[in-house]
Amino acid sequence: MSYYAKIEGNRMTIAVSAGKTNYRQMALPVGERLLDFVYYDLIKLNEQLDRVFSLCMNVREIDAAAVISGTDEANIYLRFFSELLVDTLADGKWNTKQGFASLCKQYPQEVAFLRQHPQFAKMNYKSAGKAFLIGIFSSHAMAMQEFLKSHLAFCMNSANDDALRGLKPMQRLYLYEQWRKSKGEQPLYFETETYSSRMLVSKAISFPVGGTLSDWAELLKKEDPAITEMAELQNGYALMRYEMMHMVMQDVQIKLCANCDRYFINTGRSDKEYCPRPLDGQPDKTCESVGALLKHQNKVKNSATIQEYNTAYKRANSSKRIGNLTEKEFKAWSKEAREKRDLCLEGKLSREDFSEWLNQDRIYRKRG
Repeated sequence: MSYYAKIEGNRMTIAVSAGKTNYRQMALPVGERLLDFVYYDLIKLNEQLDRVFSLCMNVREIDAAAVISGTDEANIYLRFFSELLVDTLADGKWNTKQGFASLCKQYPQEVAFLRQHPQFAKMNYKSAGKAFLIGIFSSHAMAMQEFLKSHLAFCMNSANDDALRGLKPMQRLYLYEQWRKSKGEQPLYFETETYSSRMLVSKAISFPVGGTLSDWAELLKKEDPAITEMAELQNGYALMRYEMMHMVMQDVQIKLCANCDRYFINTGRSDKEYCPRPLDGQPDKTCESVGALLKHQNKVKNSATIQEYNTAYKRANSSKRIGNLTEKEFKAWSKEAREKRDLCLEGKLSREDFSEWLNQDRIYRKRG
């Protein structure tokens, strides 16, 4: 399968060609899919890989395009890991001595990680099964998530690092590449083969044999396919590299969410602190929608001054309800209490004086 990508301004469109099928994703801000993958719940990926395995085991001849089309295609990078599993199963050698050895050689870190678990400690080609294969590609996805996080942290979020201060994003990426090279790692950005491009048509057109140019032109007008030039990329790794490079080239602004501590693309105000991701277990709420409230609650929780004010307010309100304070007296007290609270928070009134005022007997006197 081939991947295709097109950058228009700050938006990126991705397509994948599988046989006669062109699978296209909508245009999204550059980097958005990459960040979605970086923080994707791998439990869901395991479930997807499980479905892929079952589909492949229930057919005599594996049709990769058909199998992938039955999985969650919410993110193109998730699709890629399903493709890796399909390719391994289609090869049909993973549970042979030679095939198993080849698989372990291709994914040495993932296999070593799995062998730490008692279930896989003595795994060999005879005992390898679904759990082992899914574990390899799930672990591979996890490793890629961590790898991309390290790129983001170094190349796009290192302004506070004294050693890197003043370097432009592309300069940081170049430095990162050279540093990796010095450690014997594979170059990813500046010394790789350039990608090719091709014209991609949104749907196949069957021109009639023997027809005239006018006939063909009329057919094309009727079908009205979208035709565009897109970069052709060999696999999902190349696609990740392509999107990461353009994130850096465009100096996409990313920030760490003050609530979930995950990177997000900041498309709003520069002082925006919270991301738009749904909360874990609460899909109807986002960090953005509850962040300010949580921040206020934490501030209240951690402020002894505000805690003492809230306690005194509740006592005064209770006195009003039982008739020991009139509505007018309560409002006057509330106004003065808020003013003194703010003065105390600003350091213009000592905690001792504020506490003494809050607890003076006059607010509890009985009406006579």
